[in-house]
Amino acid sequence: MGPGGPRHRMISREALEGPPAPALLRDSVGLSGGQLERYAQLYSHYTAETGPVRDSLRTSIQAMRAAFERDDRSEAGSRRDVVQRQSKALAVRDKAFEKQLEGLLSKEQEKQYEKWKDSREQARREHGRHLRRPASEGNL
Repeated sequence: MGPGGPRHRMISREALEGPPAPALLRDSVGLSGGQLERYAQLYSHYTAETGPVRDSLRTSIQAMRAAFERDDRSEAGSRRDVVQRQSKALAVRDKAFEKQLEGLLSKEQEKQYEKWKDSREQARREHGRHLRRPASEGNL
């Protein structure tokens, strides 16, 4: 594993991207009409509120990666701590945002949403495994 290898596992894509866009949720779980309008309002407000925090997280990640590339372990460790705090704080906020979906989605839509999240997580894990696999393994 390279000097920055663990960084891929400590930050979820969700922390960087935030909740699914209205069109994605519409297509994934079948939001329509009033549901879609309400979600779009919630999403718009939430992304405006957390956008600067996510931008700060991206900047912190870039600084951490730069420190790893310079082999400045002290700086990289310090930056990693900042990234972890920011990521955890966003995860808490994202979970609270997601809680609002309980009153918006039907039980069937909630099940579809959970399946969608699970498949997205599975794809992320598989992508991460592919990135970490040594090149020689792929040539057998």
